[in-house]
Amino acid sequence: MKPKYTAVYEALLQRIQRMNPGDKLESEAKLAENFKVAPMTVRRALEMLANEGRTIGQRGRGTFVVDPLTLQGSGIDVLKGANARLISATIESAGNPFEQMGLSGEEFVYRMVHTRFVGDKVVAVQNSMLVASAFTGLLGRDLTRSLSDILTEDGLSITETDISMGLPDIRETQLLELDEPQACLSITQRWGKDPVRAISVTFVRTDRWTIRL
Repeated sequence: MKPKYTAVYEALLQRIQRMNPGDKLESEAKLAENFKVAPMTVRRALEMLANEGRTIGQRGRGTFVVDPLTLQGSGIDVLKGANARLISATIESAGNPFEQMGLSGEEFVYRMVHTRFVGDKVVAVQNSMLVASAFTGLLGRDLTRSLSDILTEDGLSITETDISMGLPDIRETQLLELDEPQACLSITQRWGKDPVRAISVTFVRTDRWTIRL
């Protein structure tokens, strides 16, 4: 039986596919009432949509539908030329099933956080998740490089890039050197296909970095 938040996510996904960019979703409380679930369940579903770049939450205003640009098989390193700095790297249980990577709750993943910078200015923060069984001994390797450089060594290339607008969380906001959360370019990239071996979500400061496709 699938988790309740997954069922809510799937229902909301179908709903926003019929909506227009800029349309506003109902409040968490109203959605929880409609789906007959706890507000936390709705919050989890909304987080999944936001992480995929399908919605954006604005403090005090609500959650809005965005129109992501998907580049299938693009292979584009959108931060090529920006240096990388490793913030953290851990191995942990995947926890709840992660459907985008075909993971069960019993599997393990590497989670890494990098900042990307030019000169002394941070231009982006990148959160990555890699299937642990596909990258044995990863924590013993040089992780101070960009994720793209690390995975290229394993013969992997970017297979899909989704670009939309997103809202970084508090920690990401601090790493981005912002005073408060504000809309940034949100880029989700996947390495490998059938199965996906790694996925990253990167928030980019558009006032400091220009994406060239």
